[in-house]
Amino acid sequence: MESSTDIGGIERKNRSNEKISKMGIPICKGLPILEDDIINSLKSVDEICKRAIVTLLSIQLACDINEGYDYNKSKEMFSNLLKEFQVEDKLNSKEKKIFDGTYKEKDILDMLDLFYRYHWACVEKRIKSDTNISDLNPEVVYERRRGL
Repeated sequence: MESSTDIGGIERKNRSNEKISKMGIPICKGLPILEDDIINSLKSVDEICKRAIVTLLSIQLACDINEGYDYNKSKEMFSNLLKEFQVEDKLNSKEKKIFDGTYKEKDILDMLDLFYRYHWACVEKRIKSDTNISDLNPEVVYERRRGL
């Protein structure tokens, strides 16, 4: 017997398939429905935007460092933007190292390797839907990898 959440998922899948079909895009009828627990665990738009801002500013500072720009001037500019957008508390530990000046080339290479492997997992998820990527956001992974 189907629960009400199964019915909601089936209806959502049918609406999506209908919209895609109307656009002339082929659909895969075998794709499973998105479970409500996945949908309920989605981050808010505000959380996503704040992480995107932090990610962008961290990558920009890392790019400035890589290009040989004055670290202190760049750090000041991007730190001010973190404050302006009220996202200073959203930095993860590796981003904090970039802003604290305690990063090492090894840290950047470690991040590059990690995001290279994250990206592979996200691509694998696209190919094989049962691949577990935990809470990775493929778009964020792609942008971070590109930035690194």
